[in-house]
Parts: sequence; structure tokens; C-alpha cells
Amino acid sequence: MVTGTNQVCRTPADWIGRERQVTAAALGGVVLGPWLTPEAAAEMSELLTRAAGAKARGKLDDVPPDVRSFVEKADVRVAIDTYRAIPSWPLVEPEGLRCATLFYTGSRNAASLASLAPYEARLEAVGARRVVLDGLDHEGELEATDRAIELCGPFLRGPGRPPTESLGG
Repeated sequence: MVTGTNQVCRTPADWIGRERQVTAAALGGVVLGPWLTPEAAAEMSELLTRAAGAKARGKLDDVPPDVRSFVEKADVRVAIDTYRAIPSWPLVEPEGLRCATLFYTGSRNAASLASLAPYEARLEAVGARRVVLDGLDHEGELEATDRAIELCGPFLRGPGRPPTESLGG
């Protein structure tokens, strides 16, 4: 099971599309297809750079509340570098998935919902599932580990799949 920010999950989503030894995957807060233009990535990198400067000066009150919460918890330098890299990452498309895959997203994660909705039929055609967790935004998807494990555990242990112990869990 992989949880993490959209940026982090892009790489595992691409990886499971190429790795044949993975028998099942559960990805939280993920987006499919193109979702961040180079311009939007540069804008986010700049916003985070300003926020990192405000944090270093002890002036987080100058940072918008929705960004402040992230900046207080995250390694902002990693986030900045990630946003700069995202436009060059390979696109993840349903037909490239090589194992049973569960995508879960929060009902308040607009980016993930918008990204996955157009893929509904294609996800179903390749046997992937999409589940929406009520009331969660992207940060909530990552923090609600009990809900994620309750949802993903049975899926990952599904018929014909190795027991959890052999998957390192």
C-alpha cells in the first residue's frame, strides 16, 4: 500500500505499471493522466519558495492558511523540487497497470476526483477499483491511516494474492 502526496504517488503508480512481481497495489490521493502543467508547477514552486522564506524568518502568519499547514509539517525543499520535476514524470494510464490496483481518494480532494472521474470506464476495464472516502481532503487521505488500512488490507489480500507476511507487512 502506498500513501503519500500526489507527487510521491506518481512514481509508485508508474513503477507498478512496469514491475511484474507486484500482485496488487493500493494508492491513495493519486491522480492519473496529465494534471500539472509546467506553468502551474512553476507557480506552486514559487509559492512554496516564498513560504519557506517566511518560515525561515519566523513569519508564517504571512503565509496563506491552506499553505501554512503544509509548510509547518513538510520538508518544503523536497516539495519545491518535486513540483519542479512533476511535469517531466511519465503519465500513468490505466492500461499500463500490471496488477490489481485500488485507488482511494477523499471526497474533498478535488484534484484527485477530477483526475480519476474521466478514467472510470478504463479503470473498470483493467480491473482497477476506485473508492471515495467521505469527508477527506488530500491531507486527510494521508492521515487517516486506519481507514486506509481497513479499506486496502482486504483488497491487497484478495483471492490468489500472497499473504500479507510475504508482502513485507
